[in-house]
Amino acid sequence: MLTSVKRSALAATALVASAGLARAQAHEALIIVNPNDAESLYSSNYYANARGVPSTGLTYFDPDPNSYSDFIDTRVPAVLGSIANHRNQSSIDYLILPAGTHFRMNAPGFVSDGCSPVSLFSTTGAYTTTRFVSVVEGGVSSLLSNGYFDTDAQPREFDNGTTYSGGDPGPGQLNGRPYIACALGYTGENGNTLEEILTLIDTSVAADGSFPSGTFRFLQTNDAARSGPRHGLYTAAVNRITAAGGSALRTTGQNLPSGGELVNGAMSGFAADDIVGADFTFAPGAFADHLTSFGATFTDTSQTKISRWITKGAVGSFGAVQEPCNYPNKFPTAHLHSMYFSGMTLGESCLRSLQAVPFQGMMYGDPLCRPFAHIPVVSPGSLPTGVVSGNFTLTPSATTTHPSAGIAKFDVYVDGILRASDPNGTPLFVRTGNLDDGWHELRIVAYDNTLVATQGEWIGSFVSNNHGKAVSASAPAASIDRSGIIQLVTSATGGTVTESRLLHNERVVAAIAGTGTLQTRGEIVGAGPARVRVEVDFTDGSTARSQPYVVNVANTNPPAGSGGPTAFDFHKTVKPGQAYILELPAMHNTGLNEPGFAILSGPTQGTVLSGSGRFRIIQADAGATGTDQITYRVTSNSVNDTGTITINFYDPDAEPCLADTNFDGIVSAADFSAWVQAYNLNLAFIADQNRDGHVSPADFSAWVGNYNRGCDF
Repeated sequence: MLTSVKRSALAATALVASAGLARAQAHEALIIVNPNDAESLYSSNYYANARGVPSTGLTYFDPDPNSYSDFIDTRVPAVLGSIANHRNQSSIDYLILPAGTHFRMNAPGFVSDGCSPVSLFSTTGAYTTTRFVSVVEGGVSSLLSNGYFDTDAQPREFDNGTTYSGGDPGPGQLNGRPYIACALGYTGENGNTLEEILTLIDTSVAADGSFPSGTFRFLQTNDAARSGPRHGLYTAAVNRITAAGGSALRTTGQNLPSGGELVNGAMSGFAADDIVGADFTFAPGAFADHLTSFGATFTDTSQTKISRWITKGAVGSFGAVQEPCNYPNKFPTAHLHSMYFSGMTLGESCLRSLQAVPFQGMMYGDPLCRPFAHIPVVSPGSLPTGVVSGNFTLTPSATTTHPSAGIAKFDVYVDGILRASDPNGTPLFVRTGNLDDGWHELRIVAYDNTLVATQGEWIGSFVSNNHGKAVSASAPAASIDRSGIIQLVTSATGGTVTESRLLHNERVVAAIAGTGTLQTRGEIVGAGPARVRVEVDFTDGSTARSQPYVVNVANTNPPAGSGGPTAFDFHKTVKPGQAYILELPAMHNTGLNEPGFAILSGPTQGTVLSGSGRFRIIQADAGATGTDQITYRVTSNSVNDTGTITINFYDPDAEPCLADTNFDGIVSAADFSAWVQAYNLNLAFIADQNRDGHVSPADFSAWVGNYNRGCDF
């Protein structure tokens, strides 16, 4: 069951159906994991399991570039390429950085400021700009408008497929297409401990839909430089919250709440104070910040850090990584809290309250938290029984406790990829013929009809068989430590197996020819609840998938043994013209960063953009076809081994019948009506017929072309 695995729980279990979970937008998250960093692996495993993030929602490369220029050249293609290769372009809204020591990067000359030179960007600020770096490259003001910001602070969902201008959907500048980028926590000096960050995750998940009974505190301090930019909106925010049935209070002269008060959130302005020692308690899900110059400049000790709010019990904060001056545009307005109280996620509330793009501002904590959301409870309806072949329909239902809302629509995701979307009451048609045989995650998402479009999820699974193939794997050990072995013994039916791969989420960590024993070490997948499965290829080119298992890896006993490493030969399929992440997997008996990795040859149809240790970012040539080979070497304890990775270039999005927009298995005039409906609802999975990432009138001509070509079903 996809329930949260607490730090004390030890289990290796198959993932099966789970109903009515109060999960927040887990399919909208892309977690960028540094595979060279033990804390990044641990916190990402923990977060993905707690939140129910699909395997396609994690990618493995170091999120810290050398500079913003390096970010543009290497990390932007890595993010966009990961999303394209995972085929979840239509859903990713959040870019989440796990625990680590990232917080800022050099960025001289990109941004002008009338107060203080800007030479540094926060790491999260840079990732916010992923889709409009071309705007920043040309040089912009530090007060470049954030298209998602709304002057009236009207609650509204964030959607990656929408361009925002003045907070509303519609034609706008490129900077109206940000991502919501957030760091789960900083673990360097003056940051948070890893344990505090894991506690933050537990608190955040438990807070969803809980409607805590605390008070939102707006503190007008005696520090005019830090309070003045924001306290003019305090009364309006208080009025909005109280009018909506919440508790909010504005005070004068205090830096912090006091008197043992239970606090839903706090907004203040001061340079330094004892947050942790103050006499108040945060309710689960609280956001708090204190507008000051160096709140997220962790290398500076002169001012209180935003990390102290997290130590106190908050799940989110915001601060600057370099002198921002006290421009109100650069900090969240008081209406962050009123929008949060309306049911928006913390990430949506924070980004929508920022008038300017947060170049220097760092969003910190869990952006998916939503304590005040009326989360729909989803029922899948009748599910297919046994092994599925061909197509099946779903007629889900959902309920909401929102006093004036109903259910607007449902989406169906298979393995994190949007496969069907229709208004409430319309059967959802799911095709399995283009899926690999074996286990697949099934996720049904319901949306209410408010502007927030509050989501609820049902998560289960099914097994498909359209090609006569199947793979099974023995369950791994229930619990191990970082030196321990994760071992799965595989067998398959339906043909001759050419290759078996062990996957941690979607990254290959071991491979063998044929079937047999696959192994990796706890150190390599990281501590926490690690999700693993097996994939096998057959001589006819088909693939089969095993069910996944969750193995709890204790954060103890990192390996420090002797002996040489083992490199692996395996195949990887990528889209031509896209960047892709190449893992250089190895079995070794040493710490995570002790082995050395080197590319010996290849690629011939691509360029290595960046990478170190066990990953490389590679840009595939636009015209890449067939296969490519990359040979790598791993060195450990002065012993070498080499492996060869064969790259298959293939675009799965070119294969489905795009013209069959009603998914009935035929191409007919009825598909035009279905396309028009999808266009009007901005359902990119159906309406985006030219696959350019946008729904536009050009997609009509593309649909006509796809219709005239027909489909081979």
